Amino acid sequence: GSYGELEFEIHKPEDDGNAVDQAFLAAHPEFARVSIRVEGTWNGNPFVYQTELNVEQELDLVPPIVVGDAGATQVVLLVNLAQFFRNGAGTGLVEPDSANKGGANESLVNENIKIAFESFENDS
Repeated sequence: GSYGELEFEIHKPEDDGNAVDQAFLAAHPEFARVSIRVEGTWNGNPFVYQTELNVEQELDLVPPIVVGDAGATQVVLLVNLAQFFRNGAGTGLVEPDSANKGGANESLVNENIKIAFESFENDS
């Protein structure tokens, strides 16, 4: 078949009876109600950024990928982590702690995350 779009979900695991979420949370309790977690340093100071972002993403595959009966096709999903903490003008960075829940840059970073994904067919 021919496929022109890749769909996926950024999802925070819930402790609501979903067996897959429960198994993931058992192995990674730091992700309770967190879809993305980033640990690092900002100007020499440690930070933890977390978001509860739940969003469905759709990426166009240009050109469309054609999968034949005899083989498999690989699709690569790139995540531009440098995009996450860009300021509104795209000329610098915002302090990651300011993007946590309730922070001044929470909405900005959530929107940046949504546009940080890109896909292409892997020909190797």
